[in-house]
Amino acid sequence: GPRAHCVLRYDTENMQRVARFLRDRGLTGVLPKLPRVFGYNLENNIKPKAAFLLEDMGRSAEEVNKHGHVFKHSLLGRIKPRHQYLQHLGVTRRFHLHQMYKCSDEQFAKNIAKKSLDHYMAWMSQSGDFLQTSAAARQGDPQQ
Repeated sequence: GPRAHCVLRYDTENMQRVARFLRDRGLTGVLPKLPRVFGYNLENNIKPKAAFLLEDMGRSAEEVNKHGHVFKHSLLGRIKPRHQYLQHLGVTRRFHLHQMYKCSDEQFAKNIAKKSLDHYMAWMSQSGDFLQTSAAARQGDPQQ
């Protein structure tokens, strides 16, 4: 269909490394949801995202598989700051991954964090070295 993604243009060695890594972590459910993950850099993209989701956030492989599209979002521009912002606010509710990352910054601030976009943006601009990102990164650049 129109949403079909051609994997033939990807480097087969990288595809094998990605598949092996995801298989070893029980994350093969990501592949049918986001076939373009085969083209992502394993060391600089997939491994850090998987580690953050599974270890830092304590999410299960089952949940990551269910919401495999999370891998298309930027770790430094979206995944990590949103998680850390909720921690900063003391929010203990565990939102589904797609609720946290699929929406715009404004929707995230208003509906998930229950704060204004201005509050979230002010926090982002003041928050440590992990948030040295560009607007492009916040828009979901998968290479970050």
